[in-house]
Amino acid sequence: MAKRKPVRLVPSSDVDDRIIASSLMLAILSKAGLSTPAELSKALAAGDEAVMEKLSSVVLDDEQIDILDREATAASYTRIKDSASVIVCLECGEWLTSATAVSKCQMTSGCPGRKDKIVKAKKATQKPIEEEA
Repeated sequence: MAKRKPVRLVPSSDVDDRIIASSLMLAILSKAGLSTPAELSKALAAGDEAVMEKLSSVVLDDEQIDILDREATAASYTRIKDSASVIVCLECGEWLTSATAVSKCQMTSGCPGRKDKIVKAKKATQKPIEEEA
């Protein structure tokens, strides 16, 4: 039987930590086969073996764990079913969750942030890493 290789979740670089947290959460939820962080918490608290097995190949580095801890609120709004992810205006720095693309800043009255200033979270890329001997 071939050994399973863990995957390292790698979000896009040079983006706001709230986007990274949402991106990581989307990838984790997808890997676990769940739709919301609440479902994930419930499954882990119950010791759901199927979910734990699916997540056994996920590897987060210390920086990613720190970001998820610091930005837990933003990550908690991320969902797969009834899709929602975090959008951050790079002009004013405010954020919201949305299921649709936003053409201009809707967080701060009068903010000049435009479509090219809004970043929407995407599912993190999964990059295989070498298994330790």
